[in-house]
Amino acid sequence: MAYEFIVTTSYGRLRQYTAQLEGGHRARANGLAAQVPAWSVMKDRIVAERTEREFADDNVLHATARARVEDADTTLGDVSSKSYEFADKRADQEPYVTLFGTIPAKRARGFGPAKATEVGARILKDAPRFGHAELDAPLAALATATAALTTAKTAPSSCRGSSARTRRAAPTRPARPTH
Repeated sequence: MAYEFIVTTSYGRLRQYTAQLEGGHRARANGLAAQVPAWSVMKDRIVAERTEREFADDNVLHATARARVEDADTTLGDVSSKSYEFADKRADQEPYVTLFGTIPAKRARGFGPAKATEVGARILKDAPRFGHAELDAPLAALATATAALTTAKTAPSSCRGSSARTRRAAPTRPARPTH
C-alpha cells in the first residue's frame, strides 16, 4: 500500500505517518523490523525540517517588527527635508536632485520593502559625495531602516526555501525489504 503525499501535507501529519509506520514495522515479525531505523531517520528529518521552518517563520516576524520600528518612511522624509534645505528649497539643485530627483520621498513612502530597499540603498550610495555633516544623522537612521527592510524582504524567501526543501524531502520512502 502506498501513501501519496501532496504538497500541502502538514509536518504533523508526515511525522504521524512515519511514527505509525515505525510502530507497525516493529510489531511485525516478518522482517519489517529492519525498516524501523530508516523510518526513524525520516521522522527525525521531518522534525528537524519543521524546527527549521518555525525558526524561519520567527525570523520573518522579527524582521517585520523591526522594519516597523525602524520606520523607513520617516527617515526617508528626514533625509529629503535636509537635502531640500541644502538645495535652497529647489528640487532641481544638489543634493536634492541627485538623491530625490527621479523619485521624490513623498512617492517613495508608498513603496513596499523591495522597492524601498532599492531607493534607500541608492540614496545611501550617492549621499556621501555631498559631505553635509547635517545629513549624517538622518542618513545613519536611513541606513538602519534600509538594513531592517532588507532583512524583512529576504526573510520570507528563506522561509519559503525551507518549506520547499521539506516538501521535496519528506515523501522519500526507505527502500522496500527484500524477501
